[in-house]
Amino acid sequence: GVLLTNPSKLSSAAKQAIRRQGVQTVYIVGGNLAISDEVEAELAGTTAYLCGGNQPRLDPNTGKAKKLVVERIAGETLYDTNELLAEFAGAQSPMTFGAFGIWGAEDPNLFNNTDARSLVGTAPGVPVNTALLVTGENFQDAMVASVPAYGGDYQSAWGNGGPMPLIATPTNSLAPQAVDAMRNQSIEQLIVVGGPLAVSENVVDDADHR
Repeated sequence: GVLLTNPSKLSSAAKQAIRRQGVQTVYIVGGNLAISDEVEAELAGTTAYLCGGNQPRLDPNTGKAKKLVVERIAGETLYDTNELLAEFAGAQSPMTFGAFGIWGAEDPNLFNNTDARSLVGTAPGVPVNTALLVTGENFQDAMVASVPAYGGDYQSAWGNGGPMPLIATPTNSLAPQAVDAMRNQSIEQLIVVGGPLAVSENVVDDADHR
């Protein structure tokens, strides 16, 4: 799950969600200007609970309540942080897909071309590593795309499950960090989230030539 909080104070809603969902590990995204060291310390001192939030998780060796495991993922800029996140998720191997419905291999109405060209290159002939490309100039598209990026327990026709890296870029230029993330994760297919006002056709063309 993705939880939001005030940079300087852990929100009660986030704290409650962590407890009720039985969270054991919290990943803080961004440096201490995004999420303060005080919030990190509070999380690290918070008891981890079983799902439902009524019973603490106990260390089988000591019998004492466990604390949350907290890890911060942060780079110098938004796009540096995103590259780290994309490659962190990809450590489990990016989810692989074959041709999508946009190519006519399945239901051609699964994806909406609207008035943009949107399709570049040719459909992959075999399953390939796939990522989602979003604008980094606001958070809404990335938040929405985080659900399919996670993947959950999804199993493809080829038996592969796991996350898809969620890669951010400025609207009108392909970020070098995005290029690095795609290369490092051997990405061969991109799902571009949003229209050309979010991710321009120039960016799509640039990505196609990488």
